[in-house]
Amino acid sequence: MKHFSSTLLATCLMLLFLAFAPIPSFAQTITATIAGTVTDPNGAVVPGATVTATSNDTSLVKTATTDDEGRYTLPF
Repeated sequence: MKHFSSTLLATCLMLLFLAFAPIPSFAQTITATIAGTVTDPNGAVVPGATVTATSNDTSLVKTATTDDEGRYTLPF
């Protein structure tokens, strides 16, 4: 009976530990989408322009090309 109660106590302590142990979370990922329109100094749209965004933290580089109306979208 003593062995059974030791095993039960050890099991309960392990379950209690696991219940309160920190669980890694990947829910705090920083993401964003950048969108805009490229225009020249006169305000005319610039089709076919290359737009580049670089993350300062990860050095990840994303590029996009503007459409016929000068619009671009950089999804992250």
